[in-house]
Amino acid sequence: MRFTFFLLVFLSVISTNCTNNQSKATNSLHRDTMVQIIAEMHLADAILISPKIQQSPKKINSQNLYLEILKKHNVTNKLFEDNLKYLSIDTPQFKTVYEDVIKKLTIMQGDIMSIDSTSKK
Repeated sequence: MRFTFFLLVFLSVISTNCTNNQSKATNSLHRDTMVQIIAEMHLADAILISPKIQQSPKKINSQNLYLEILKKHNVTNKLFEDNLKYLSIDTPQFKTVYEDVIKKLTIMQGDIMSIDSTSKK
């Protein structure tokens, strides 16, 4: 459900860009900031779909969670969307950003697995 929300935002950004030839985001975010934000949003999606959270009587609002991630990085929703729009126009750059997101998430997963295996010893 939460991933669907993120996917819908992404698809709306892409469809908007098909009619808008914006050359560059007005206030572009640093590439590393975009990578960090997108990675954290994917982690939030994973948390939100976990069975423990799904079965919890207290439901977490995914939109509020995404906004908290943006707030943590001092980024407004509009600024993030503008940068996402710009990246969606520049497909090669968007691909490299997502490659870095995947690398970051893979490293985090490895760190967690390493901690888990040492705690079982």
